Amino acid sequence: ECRTYRFRAHSMFDAQLFRDKAEVAEWRKKGPILRFQTWLLESGLLHEAEIAEITAEVEAEVAEAVAFAEAGTDQPFFLAVGFIRPHTPLHVPKKYFDMFPLDTLELPIIKPGDAEDCHYRDVFNDEVKGLRYYTTLGKSYPTIEDGLRAFVQAYLACIAAVDDQVGVVMDALDSSPFKKNTIVVFTSDHGWVNGQKDYVFKNALWEESTRIPFVVR
Repeated sequence: ECRTYRFRAHSMFDAQLFRDKAEVAEWRKKGPILRFQTWLLESGLLHEAEIAEITAEVEAEVAEAVAFAEAGTDQPFFLAVGFIRPHTPLHVPKKYFDMFPLDTLELPIIKPGDAEDCHYRDVFNDEVKGLRYYTTLGKSYPTIEDGLRAFVQAYLACIAAVDDQVGVVMDALDSSPFKKNTIVVFTSDHGWVNGQKDYVFKNALWEESTRIPFVVR
């Protein structure tokens, strides 16, 4: 019988991760989606107290997973370690944003009138998240290109932050008795559309939304 351990499952209701109060203050000064974050706070969807609480929680869960690997066991086990990012809101320490300067980023190729052949506006109104996120970015920055560039920077920063956290767990595994007899599977639940088809979200059948990483070691 295999024992199952579960750390940090995905939830759309989880708020900010990987941040201390000083980083939160700094990010707010230079954040890529500052107006969106302000809207969350004003709407009561995100609260200051949650920032410190969830940061401590995720650090404890990563530490717990590492401690489990280092302790060792002679029983078969399944260990699930999940990370919320790069789910929105795209909040991670500033050092990860600095890895991707805005002027070095390449935006996805967006063809003129690319959304005209999908007809989703005939079915969905502008309040659907993918359309609303795209429209909000366009209104929050001088141009939609500026908004998408800021969003892509934040998206890449979150991926880099999660990559570091995966490295913490893998380093612990590789220095543990489980190194040679453990199968590791790295995957995700969905992709993301970053502006193509005038859409910024998941929940679409376009390739960018349906592709996921799937790595087995």
